[in-house]
Amino acid sequence: MEQQSASPINVLHAIRMTDKAWRSVSVTTISNCFKSCGFSMSQEEALEEPLEPDMSLEANWNKLQNTEVQFEDYVTWDEGLDTIGTLTDAEIIDIVNQDINEDNVDENDVDHTDPADF
Repeated sequence: MEQQSASPINVLHAIRMTDKAWRSVSVTTISNCFKSCGFSMSQEEALEEPLEPDMSLEANWNKLQNTEVQFEDYVTWDEGLDTIGTLTDAEIIDIVNQDINEDNVDENDVDHTDPADF
């Protein structure tokens, strides 16, 4: 008997295998997936369903129309907020030490019992 060794798979091979698998999926398979999730309405049934206007959406739109906020104020409202910062070496060391201390506390809380024998 010949023994076949597994060949290594690189990214290109993986992409090609994925493409081949996707191309083998039929329209019926996709349709059945949607039906099993509850999306079985045909296009004709969907078009017959009356569309009701969302009153809350309309009310919110009217509120936006009547605001006194200028576009420039809206765009620049967060200019004064700090979004990034630079940590000092001491702050970095404190953060690392806190993480180490939390890990040690977690390790001390673990119950080291022997597994049950069957």
